[in-house]
Amino acid sequence: QDTKTHCTAESWITVLYGVGIADVDNIQMSVYPNPAVQMINLKSEQAMTSVVVYNTLGVMVANKQIGGTTTTLDLSGLAQGTYTMQVLMADGQTVNRRFVKSK
Repeated sequence: QDTKTHCTAESWITVLYGVGIADVDNIQMSVYPNPAVQMINLKSEQAMTSVVVYNTLGVMVANKQIGGTTTTLDLSGLAQGTYTMQVLMADGQTVNRRFVKSK
C-alpha cells in the first residue's frame, strides 16, 4: 500500500484451461486453399458434423451442418481477414483451424 495515496496495487493473471470441449490436433484435416477467395474446402479422415466460423472478435459469422468427411464453405459473404473455424467431429471431438479470407 502506498502511504501517500493510500492505494493498493494488485495484478491478476487469469489462465483458462479446457472449457469442457476437447480440442484435438491429432485428427488429420486439410483446409484449402488458404488464403481463400470465395470458397474453402475441408477434408478430414473422420466424419464431421458441423463447422462454425468466428471472426477475430469471436463473433460467429457462419455455420454449416456436415454429414461426411468433405465439405466446401462459401466465403463470399465474409470480409477480408483472418478467421477461426471450429469443426465438430462425429465422435464429439472438436478441431480448430485458422484461415485467411483474401480479396
